[in-house]
Amino acid sequence: MLEERGDLKNAAEYSGRALAIQEKLTPDSLDEASTLSNLAYVANQEGDLKTAANYRQQALAIREKQAPDSLAVAGSLLGLGESAYQRGDLSSAVRYFRRALDIREQVAPDSLGVASALN
Repeated sequence: MLEERGDLKNAAEYSGRALAIQEKLTPDSLDEASTLSNLAYVANQEGDLKTAANYRQQALAIREKQAPDSLAVAGSLLGLGESAYQRGDLSSAVRYFRRALDIREQVAPDSLGVASALN
């Protein structure tokens, strides 16, 4: 992925184009949620914590609708927890992290995902 190679500008551009297509052809799809998560990663890497949290919140809303209590929802919650932590909102961070942990423990007990959420 471009963002993993540090090419944030192109990652944002391509993800933005993908999002526009997804919003038109497959609105509120899990693919759209993944693209929103990619955009959140890029915004976070650029230091735009507010935009990152907004994208993560949108992705969470879609995932909760399409795949409630799934590992995808847990992933969104972890991202939101990280955003809250970076903003210094520790009480929100703890709530997001605990909810993500609860889901991971239900869906995949004693997994590496649970260990990651505990960290």
